[in-house]
Amino acid sequence: MSNEDSDPDVVWVEIEGAGRVRFSRKSSIRIDQEGHFWHEDERVEHLGMSETFARWITRDAESGRYQLRNGIDWCWITVDDAPLVVRAAHVESDGRVTLWLSDGQQERLDASTLSLRDESVPYCLVREGTLSARFGASAAFTLLEHAQWRDGQWILALANERFALPPHTQ
Repeated sequence: MSNEDSDPDVVWVEIEGAGRVRFSRKSSIRIDQEGHFWHEDERVEHLGMSETFARWITRDAESGRYQLRNGIDWCWITVDDAPLVVRAAHVESDGRVTLWLSDGQQERLDASTLSLRDESVPYCLVREGTLSARFGASAAFTLLEHAQWRDGQWILALANERFALPPHTQ
């Protein structure tokens, strides 16, 4: 077996009339810290395409690497920080928090998954705990309006519940 055959990111397919054709799972697709997609160093400007790509993000359980997976095909992607960004947040009077994500979806915050980087950038888990999301500036401000420094740590107060905000580790 040659080195080419042992590359786990390469798939060889027999195509009638073309012979053996090489396909790679590698891509130049990258997500920056603000949740913007880039392809071959060009920013993906189309909002619908960016949201669609964001809905396709998964994490490979075996390798921990991020993928775009659409049900038909998939490729590896590079993620600079968290794969999703919380674009907006709304705190209800009952303490529930609704998040609007970079994939165009909204979901309820599971406050038990919150962490804080540099004492000002919240992160949480979304999609039933499968992916990390970084709060954008506006969403972070909305959430952190409900936080207080107590006993050497940040505490988030939502209705009658309190949540410690541990340091974010990635």
